[in-house]
Amino acid sequence: MGRFRGGRSQSYSLTSPYALSNLLDALHGGGFGRCVRTSSSTAGDDPTPTPPPDDTPDPDDLLTDLPETGQVRCYDWKGNVIECGSDPQYPGQDADWHTGCGPDYTDNGDGTVTDRCTGLTWQKSDDFSYADWDDTLRYCDALSFGGYADWRLPNVRELQSIVLYGDNNPAIDTGTFSGSTDSTYWTSTSRSDGPSEVYIIPFVDGRISTQKRGDTGEKASRRCVRGTSGTLPDTMQQKCYSAQSQTILCGSDGQVPGQDAELDTGCQQRLVDNDDGTVTDECTGLVWEQEGALDLLDWDNALRRCDDLSSAGRSTWRLPNARELFSITRYDAYNPAADDIFTLMYSALYWTSTSYRDNGYNAWLVSFYNGVEDAEDKGSYGGTGYVRCVHPQGE
Repeated sequence: MGRFRGGRSQSYSLTSPYALSNLLDALHGGGFGRCVRTSSSTAGDDPTPTPPPDDTPDPDDLLTDLPETGQVRCYDWKGNVIECGSDPQYPGQDADWHTGCGPDYTDNGDGTVTDRCTGLTWQKSDDFSYADWDDTLRYCDALSFGGYADWRLPNVRELQSIVLYGDNNPAIDTGTFSGSTDSTYWTSTSRSDGPSEVYIIPFVDGRISTQKRGDTGEKASRRCVRGTSGTLPDTMQQKCYSAQSQTILCGSDGQVPGQDAELDTGCQQRLVDNDDGTVTDECTGLVWEQEGALDLLDWDNALRRCDDLSSAGRSTWRLPNARELFSITRYDAYNPAADDIFTLMYSALYWTSTSYRDNGYNAWLVSFYNGVEDAEDKGSYGGTGYVRCVHPQGE
């Protein structure tokens, strides 16, 4: 019998339904910044407004996979494009497996775009302003657009869900998100190890990084969002902060509304210890190695290590792509930024199967010290990282 591990140290029965029930619960519940909408409230002061048509995707139309990364090419360690699956030295690359949902965007015809993979609705284009973090939080919180007034600044997991790893300058689907730039965009997620900084994503290449709050004069772009996702795991952030980076009661300060911990959106991550050396994430359906590799490896050896793995009666293991590995980071913890259900999780860089689009001789890694992302040399000049393999959903 397995054991459920909630992201907030809760316990769950093994009779809990799988990811689709999480999706149903979420849907029923409701740089430039890009805002997201979180519910179906309407704009205006009319106490009995006529609700607009429900633009929430039908759960039956939504897949429970994480959004695919958009990577379409495979590479060797020198950055040369190779035919996917053609070279046993480089098995199981991101574009080789091509896992995930979509892309599946719906243009709503009102300046908004709905991602049918995540259920989130986004501003289609930016307002091309450049503001500090506090101003951006207030902008999204006060936004009335497309017939809705429940917009917010996206958390880091949500904003990363629209990063397109198959392109850069900007790393986003410009056919869907018109007017997008390669600017740096704010998220609503603060660093738990240093709340004077918040997470940002520069869309020049889509890496996850951090930046000082606006009280030091640093500014970034904004795109707002609404809705909540039954697929994207909750970031697990539990604290809110003032403009001066002091811990405050979430929702108590109108100068910094709509922070990650206040709204607590996303699938409430439930990790199952399968008692066989593996862990199942009930939000994404992915099965993970519980312990992972002990040694530092270069990228091609990391690919082969997962491709050769046979564990817990499963043989179809692979190195996770950037979206998948990022899905098990936690933002209420650091050193390491992961649930302690994972044993031997180092506060270090872990390889993904996703190559860096600008030059194929680099690949993306996720830091489990604080959940940032970087691209480094695949190993020809000494680049190494740790490895934690993943097993495909539903196999």
